[in-house]
Amino acid sequence: MTPKILVVDDNPLTLSTIEAILVAEQYHYQLAENREQCLELLESQSFYILITDLAMPEIEDGLALIDEVNQKYPSVVIIVHSGYSDHELIIKTLSQKKAYDYLVKPINASTLKFSINRAYEHYTLNLKLNSIKQDESNLFQNIIQIFDWKEELNNKYVDSLAPSLIRQINISMLQGGGFGGLISILSIFLKKMVYQPENKGYFVPEKIVKIIEENYEIVKVLLSSLSNVQSLMMEEKFYTNEIFVREIIPFMTATVKKLEGMEKLKNQKIIVSNLPHSVENQKIIFVEDKMELVFQELLINAMKYSGEGDEIYVLFFYTSIHLEVKILNKAYQIIDGSYGITGKNETRVFEPFYRLHSALDETYELEKFKFGLGLTVVKKILQLHKADISIYTIPNNIKENQNDVCVWIRFPFIE
Repeated sequence: MTPKILVVDDNPLTLSTIEAILVAEQYHYQLAENREQCLELLESQSFYILITDLAMPEIEDGLALIDEVNQKYPSVVIIVHSGYSDHELIIKTLSQKKAYDYLVKPINASTLKFSINRAYEHYTLNLKLNSIKQDESNLFQNIIQIFDWKEELNNKYVDSLAPSLIRQINISMLQGGGFGGLISILSIFLKKMVYQPENKGYFVPEKIVKIIEENYEIVKVLLSSLSNVQSLMMEEKFYTNEIFVREIIPFMTATVKKLEGMEKLKNQKIIVSNLPHSVENQKIIFVEDKMELVFQELLINAMKYSGEGDEIYVLFFYTSIHLEVKILNKAYQIIDGSYGITGKNETRVFEPFYRLHSALDETYELEKFKFGLGLTVVKKILQLHKADISIYTIPNNIKENQNDVCVWIRFPFIE
């Protein structure tokens, strides 16, 4: 989607300079020469970004237009530009959060493009946050019931889960690669090897040896995953390490930074929202090395099951007793023909060896828990934080005919 940009400036030279850059970058835009034209265009059309001069002579206060736009069109992201002499006005504008970014004249193409791209990302992030906030009571009513009655749900599905779990173990371990592949190849190995008395040894085709090596590596990965899972699943004591909620943002920034190589596999992007200011000084239980495993697993899952160029959102909300983290990515069709995570899959995804797709994707090298073990570990770690998690599908209220997979984590505030 291309950002829709409105540019207002009373200086024809500045206006033409900005227009030339927007044309070269193929942005959709409109130009206004004064406040009246600007407001008329905002009234008649939808814009994502406003680029405006801070000191147009027909406005007594350089912030008047910005104040009016913020009041009437709060979703519009404002970029201001002005000369070096107006630095105090710029600082005032940014400190009061009336504008998102500023540019100092003369404006160059690379700086303007960078600022517009950041502003557009901020626009889409706010749109996502507001969309969820508006519909939250309806969207999450059933999910709250799942939290309250999760034990009943688990008991309800126990009979159907058992054969499914056995099937997934069979797929993961005994068919294709892994143990099944290794045993099959060893059988061929024993049949194909030829004893050579003159060499006092056996001849084995090179192709067979290479296949054995490949399956051996798969088995090593599986055993490593099982070992890591076992050590975590054996933990019983609740974690006690406390942090301020404000510490989550640098933690999340560092975690996403480590996944940059994974993002590039399908040209995807992880976008993290700001924290609600009112809860920054609240405390939660949070063990960073354990939670790094959790968020790496959840974000890699989101990337694996998303498409080329998709965006993945990490959003923060709160209630009177919880900090909520929601991870959103576009929902696609899974192995049973449904889209995203619905119905019984909402509980099954946490079962060991359960996978949404029959094909394995091992290109995500930072994925620590493979073969459908990751979400089992995630749930265990969160339980030791006295936190809870649910995964389900919600409608995307920004893009028509699209659903999103939503991972919902709730951390209780420490009283």
